[in-house]
Amino acid sequence: MQENASVTIPDPHVAFRIDMGSHRDVAVVTNAAARVFLLHNRYNTAASGRLGVSRGQIRYAVSVTPGVITTNYQPLGDFINLGYNYAFFVQGPFLVTHEYGHAFHYTAIETPPQYSCPGNRGVEVVTDPICAYSEGFATFFSAWMRNVDPPVGAFHQGLIEAHSYGTVGNGISVEGAVAGFFLDLVDSSSDNDGMSGDDDNVNISGPLLANILKHCRLNSPTIAALSRTDQLVYCIEGDVGLTSAVPLAYRPTWAAFGGVSYDVSLVLPYSLDVRATWLKNFYNL
Repeated sequence: MQENASVTIPDPHVAFRIDMGSHRDVAVVTNAAARVFLLHNRYNTAASGRLGVSRGQIRYAVSVTPGVITTNYQPLGDFINLGYNYAFFVQGPFLVTHEYGHAFHYTAIETPPQYSCPGNRGVEVVTDPICAYSEGFATFFSAWMRNVDPPVGAFHQGLIEAHSYGTVGNGISVEGAVAGFFLDLVDSSSDNDGMSGDDDNVNISGPLLANILKHCRLNSPTIAALSRTDQLVYCIEGDVGLTSAVPLAYRPTWAAFGGVSYDVSLVLPYSLDVRATWLKNFYNL
């Protein structure tokens, strides 16, 4: 059993090798569960400090069978499945943080009323605004949490920052484009993303982002919690009358609401800067 206040990974075959002589505190050679434990504690424990909200201990169910790749977050039971191979492949850091992003979003911020996406898709695939919203948050979360390291591995912050997913179709339905929008909301010129300075004028805090997601209310029709990318944009801008800025071909996919409000007092970013950011990320405009 590997366990601390943040994570538990049941595994009867855990093997750590301590090698202080060569200054390697912990080296993991073949054990997938131990590898996941290290990745979680390196990256995911920063989430509460960055977003100003927290969740309880998460459980990972790590496969002990080489070749298994099934990886997902299970809201019913609140645990993460992680395939054995992915613990060691280059996708490992991305998947451990991406799936925890789902778990963090679902329990610490809000519970989306719809939470399912088709399997075996890429971040550049056009799906729908529901899938792209939840998956886009998790991919953004992964890139942001892993920014303590140089930009390497799958879908690191540099790749999400400089993405071209706004050219593949309706960006509110593209996971990578939504991840880029989320990242642009919180990044700054000091972020380790492979570029000098910041390419947008928006820089809100993580706690403000979490509070917007948690406390925004759209009405006419009324929704209980955000579940789509277009709803996210309305809440960040504080304006439901912005669809005239959307390219004509995609306007029908943006749902119409009568108003937006917030359960707590929030100071929103300048709406025109936000608009420029989502237009760039979603439609490359």
